[in-house]
Amino acid sequence: MITRPSILKYIAIPALVGLVATWAVYAAMAHPAPKAAPTAMAVVAATGGPAQTQLAAGELKLAAVPLSLAVGALTEIPAATGRITMVPLSPGQLVYPDDLAQPGNGAALSYHVPPGMRAESVRVNDVTGVSGMIQPGDHVDVVAVLPKTVAGSSQARLLLQDVLVLAVGNSQQAAPTRGTAAPSYTDVTLALYPGDAVLLVYAGSRGTLQLLLDPASLGQQAPSIVVSKSAFGA
Repeated sequence: MITRPSILKYIAIPALVGLVATWAVYAAMAHPAPKAAPTAMAVVAATGGPAQTQLAAGELKLAAVPLSLAVGALTEIPAATGRITMVPLSPGQLVYPDDLAQPGNGAALSYHVPPGMRAESVRVNDVTGVSGMIQPGDHVDVVAVLPKTVAGSSQARLLLQDVLVLAVGNSQQAAPTRGTAAPSYTDVTLALYPGDAVLLVYAGSRGTLQLLLDPASLGQQAPSIVVSKSAFGA
């Protein structure tokens, strides 16, 4: 004889479990879990730091970030390594190209002076400035013409070689295309080690300076050259 408890055990309870399972499946289908937002890999600051800091590879990392934020951000660590920050970076902050100094982006010249060097401007004219043909990124030699009272005899001396040009006038960027005239200028800004910068200041205050434009591939530097009045038999 089947009793009431047996009926509950073998019929009612399994039926109730089935109803609960069916409801759970229906609820899951009616309200699916939200899809994860699309992401992309981008460069972020690993440690953070103040502006005017040169970034090392260990201070950067790749991270998955929302696609909407990654648009325009750097995607490769080498693209930021060695660059100078123009803004402070916090840990995890995305790194965009405009956050880093680069030639032609309007940043202050101080961002482009090589480490350990100084920027110094030299007054030039059409002759001493190579007819306005010098452009940022070129390399030049500096000749100093010194009077007898300074050098013991009137002489021209090859003072410095292979000096990087940081700017001509107030321009830090070369003419963008061939055939485009470079802006006129009356001064050239050079990157010099402190000792060379002091030497150039002294020579410029006591004599005159002439720039020589180096070839794109300079090769071996010339030996020290000094030409005095005696070289002309006088």
